[in-house]
Amino acid sequence: MQIAGQASQSNFRIKIKRDDDWFAASGVLKVDKILSLDMLQLIDLVAASPKRFIKLDDGRFLALTDRFRRQIKALSVYSDRAKGSLRFPPIRAAAMQELDENFSVTSDKHWQACVQRMKSANEISPAVPKTLNTDLRDYQSEGFTWLTRLSQWGAGACLADDMGLGKTIQAIALSLHRASGGPALVIAPTSVGFNWQSEIQKFAPALKPHLFGPGDRAETLNQLGPRDVVICSYGLLNSQFVDHLTILRDQLDRQGVAYQYLDGSTSAAKRKTSVEAFQAGEGDVFLISLKAGGVGLNRTSADYVIHMDPWWNPAVEDQASDRAHRLGQTRPVTIYRFITQGTIEERILKLHSSKRDLADRKVRDDYSTTPVSIKPLTSKGGPSSNSTH
Repeated sequence: MQIAGQASQSNFRIKIKRDDDWFAASGVLKVDKILSLDMLQLIDLVAASPKRFIKLDDGRFLALTDRFRRQIKALSVYSDRAKGSLRFPPIRAAAMQELDENFSVTSDKHWQACVQRMKSANEISPAVPKTLNTDLRDYQSEGFTWLTRLSQWGAGACLADDMGLGKTIQAIALSLHRASGGPALVIAPTSVGFNWQSEIQKFAPALKPHLFGPGDRAETLNQLGPRDVVICSYGLLNSQFVDHLTILRDQLDRQGVAYQYLDGSTSAAKRKTSVEAFQAGEGDVFLISLKAGGVGLNRTSADYVIHMDPWWNPAVEDQASDRAHRLGQTRPVTIYRFITQGTIEERILKLHSSKRDLADRKVRDDYSTTPVSIKPLTSKGGPSSNSTH
């Protein structure tokens, strides 16, 4: 066995920079003046070699210290691959910071600020707000402290206590703690929206809850300030697509354009009638809400598909678009997406790209395609009992 050399963390150089809302790390292991390995290549070699020595492409072996080997394995655990680097969310900063202290790291101001916020957050010991009209149990106080530190840091959190242990009261305590910084948003099922309102009024009368529903929503949002809490149903946030269709519907009516229409509230019978009518040429336009149009609906008479509002999940958009590509389609189909410049829609479009990359990587990592032989299926005896397909 020919040894190319030995490497430790002192030979490893890593760069960390912001990548949208996450961070991206890239690096190189420089063994000598000639031999160097890219970070992703090094991770793959470590994964393929269960022991101290990793096999290089030229047949030689490189010896890694045990500590360095463990650190490289940890890198792949805490991050995802994307575009030649490892991406990780801010919540992973604590784990990545430990690696940061062992490697030679070059980072941008955003990573340095994230690390500093994390360190500062861990040092605070927030007091439960005096205006909270209840006493927190010990574990609830710990939860409040944890949420407050993560809030100070700017990282997300998932408070996964069992039902009835006081997640709502801990969140209300956090809202009180942050009240002077501006309004807060609660997104919850419609069925518990009134419960949030009553709990806030009972335990935190210093806060001003607002159920976000019908009415002048823009005016409501414009008047918000410190201590306001907006309670919104995540049925709402999706209903903008149906609301948008209503606006388009009014415009088509004014211009005398014939159309078909359906959304999630359309009955099965009416849905079938509308689809068949459009397929038969009754209507120049088919207005369909995204989710209603993505399942069990084929529109082979359509030669244009126009997305008026981007959806956060590109797979749902693709599924809706694909309904115009079903069997029986004989014409080219053109797909348009309308994006308003300078709006959140642009960020959703960027999210599409990152989600597609993530999905593609997941498929590549988890699955491999292998040819399936049809011989066992076409033989007289059928597939043998020990065949697997």
